[in-house]
Amino acid sequence: MSIAATELVLYINNTPKLSDAKDKAHAAMARKKRSGDYERDVGIKAFRRVADAAAKAYAKQHKLAETWSRAFSTCDRDDAATELERDFRDLEKAALLEHLLPEKMRRAKGGAKRTPWRAEQAVWFFTGGHWLAATVRSVSPKGSVSLLLNKTGQKRSVRADSPKLSKTRKALKEAVQKKIGTYTSTRRTRACPVGTRVQTLVFDRQLFSPEDAKQWALRNGYTAGKVDTTAASHRLRQADPKKFQAGSFRTINLGAVQAVIGCPK
Repeated sequence: MSIAATELVLYINNTPKLSDAKDKAHAAMARKKRSGDYERDVGIKAFRRVADAAAKAYAKQHKLAETWSRAFSTCDRDDAATELERDFRDLEKAALLEHLLPEKMRRAKGGAKRTPWRAEQAVWFFTGGHWLAATVRSVSPKGSVSLLLNKTGQKRSVRADSPKLSKTRKALKEAVQKKIGTYTSTRRTRACPVGTRVQTLVFDRQLFSPEDAKQWALRNGYTAGKVDTTAASHRLRQADPKKFQAGSFRTINLGAVQAVIGCPK
């Protein structure tokens, strides 16, 4: 972490107004974490907003000669947000954010987690691209759920807050589809001085219909033209591959969706 990013984190922790903003982000992310909807990218974005506010307040308080965005570069604020998100996960894992959660979401006394699961309950478990009917065998005090897959008789163990565990297949599909993240690249490298861009979006056929794929793309600022369907996926081209440098393509995850990105010519 850069010196400027470290200064920004210290300023946030020692400024009451900014510390309160950080606590609000902690509370919001803790609720997502406990309900199984937390994504690290979403957490970093939330803490990035706190870092931006801190940079503005710091520049104003200290009457810096340069603007706040120059005093604390994009990389500095990204580093600060990443550090704050890492601290959040450590605090949540140590159960030090319980006071920020609603009563019904707090862990029970003795470290046990409150869960919606109970022994002999019929549930759905997502594995290998399919929804399988299962039965809850037991729930541990620490929130681990032991399952028996009805079709194969196999035993599985999963976290109680995992999105792979659901009461209904429809709810599970919706939960997975909502785990999304829009890709934007502001980091420029020697290999790609203009920044990488999305060339194709790739959707799992088990989770998305062609219409679902188009709606997801439009909701997240992408184009939704012709859908190319393969045996395993639906694909939405965002740009002609000839407009990208050869050998620059790689695949990244945007929550439940994958994206092929590359460096434009």
